[in-house]
Amino acid sequence: MKYKDVIWDWNGTLINDATLCADVLDFMMRSRGLGGIRLEEYRENFRFPISDFYKDMGFDLSSSNFEEIGAEFILQYNERRFKCSLHDGAGKCIAKLKSIGVRQSILSASQKDDLATAVKHFGISEYFEETSGLNHIYATSKAALGLEHIKRLGADRKRTLMVGDTEHDAAVANVMGVDCVLIDKGHYSRRRLLSLGFPVVSSHDEILGIVESQEQ
Repeated sequence: MKYKDVIWDWNGTLINDATLCADVLDFMMRSRGLGGIRLEEYRENFRFPISDFYKDMGFDLSSSNFEEIGAEFILQYNERRFKCSLHDGAGKCIAKLKSIGVRQSILSASQKDDLATAVKHFGISEYFEETSGLNHIYATSKAALGLEHIKRLGADRKRTLMVGDTEHDAAVANVMGVDCVLIDKGHYSRRRLLSLGFPVVSSHDEILGIVESQEQ
């Protein structure tokens, strides 16, 4: 097989939570007189760092503390996150990869304890050797975390694939020196993903095919 390790992003890549995130942000914007946001607009504008995305959406971070806004978002998100589900085909994909001997791990900008709770809730902890999240709730860059993550794995970078759903995932893959594929079911629209110059898929079955392809 071409890849021996798969590093998964969590939000939008394994868990189908873009609609929830757009709904929470819509409520927060409307409560501040910022007009609200729909899912399609969210997927066309979402970006890292999250503080810049909030500024794009009209939040006044000079008068509203970013930490308070972030805490408000996470509070509302966590109240509803288990109403979300894994993406169709995601569970089957990770189970198949494990059965053929591919090592899997998660690298997320989520807070590490929240991430661990979610992975356990969905009953998939057994599939992942490492689960790495940030030590805070503010979804800043996970590039440094990625370097620590792959060092702990001791992975062959030439045979490691990062799977994500945003430009930041692609950038982190570059920092780690691994290949990347992006799935268009998450927080970025397909149009935006295609502009990045990385392979873009629409299903987890396609990811299986990429991993199982013959090494070149």
